[in-house]
Amino acid sequence: MSQYLDKVYEWQNVEPTDPTFLLRDTQLVQQLGGGAGVISPGLDLTKPEVGLANALLGDPNARLPNRDSTTGFYPIPLIMQGGTRKSVREHINDVVAKGYPLTIKTNTFVTKVDFDTSGSTPKATGVQYLEGSHLYRTSPLSGLCGKSW
Repeated sequence: MSQYLDKVYEWQNVEPTDPTFLLRDTQLVQQLGGGAGVISPGLDLTKPEVGLANALLGDPNARLPNRDSTTGFYPIPLIMQGGTRKSVREHINDVVAKGYPLTIKTNTFVTKVDFDTSGSTPKATGVQYLEGSHLYRTSPLSGLCGKSW
């Protein structure tokens, strides 16, 4: 997946988290505090396994080898531009506003990308997908039932 993540970083700026962001996002503060309480009962924020300082000040682009198997907090990758949060949603809206033929659907799960391979470089020409809620297999609500297109 790293090769695809590198492609995303080419067009989306990911900056370290601005710690003052917490002053404006009480829901994030509650989530971090609740998580820290579970990891470190008594909420001892100085314990290294909590690592809140790392989550707020560390490099969000760091590729830490044991990140997914080690308990703790890790940097929060925020897509930002000029100190303001920007998401993939804004990028997609910008693409549509420029007139590119892009259809956006919610409650949809892409099952296959179709390519035209007649040229020297394959070009995506469409997708096959399922419509329905919770179709992604890892969703706890998944029943993998949907209408195929």
